[in-house]
Amino acid sequence: AELRDIKEPLSPALWPWILAALLLAAAAFALFLRLRRRGMEEAGGTPAEPPDPRPPHQIALDELDALPGLGLSVKEFYDRLSDILRGYLERSLGVSALQMTTCDLQRSLSRTALDPALRGRLKSILDRCDLAKFARFLPAREEYSRDIEEAKGIVRAAMPPAAPAAGRSAAQAPG
Repeated sequence: AELRDIKEPLSPALWPWILAALLLAAAAFALFLRLRRRGMEEAGGTPAEPPDPRPPHQIALDELDALPGLGLSVKEFYDRLSDILRGYLERSLGVSALQMTTCDLQRSLSRTALDPALRGRLKSILDRCDLAKFARFLPAREEYSRDIEEAKGIVRAAMPPAAPAAGRSAAQAPG
């Protein structure tokens, strides 16, 4: 006689594969929606502030003047000081200073018209900020005002030649 199987050959069920495909499609759709929402937020989904009409040096000097009154910790103070200087460089020279390390920033500034002595002063204060932010360097409170004055001096020295005359009041104008 002839041999026969006791059971029919097993054919795989399709429902687990269909379920897995549906779950994968739902996860891909959710990821698409999340990335789309994030892209809309970054592209200006929320109304942006109008740009500050003041010149870059004036913004930096005003922010430096306000810095002592903020009551920040050492790390926050030097983080903000660094951001003010980097923001100034970004606005005035068009260098992406806020996204660069201090070393990368120095390399980038060497390709600008910024005076080498001024670049050295800038490197010195940014290195000091990095020490306070990352190495737990704790300068004395008296050094805060010295560092603010040094930052103001850097901003004033880096101003374009026409800027100081525009920043004078009528009482200071020659005549």
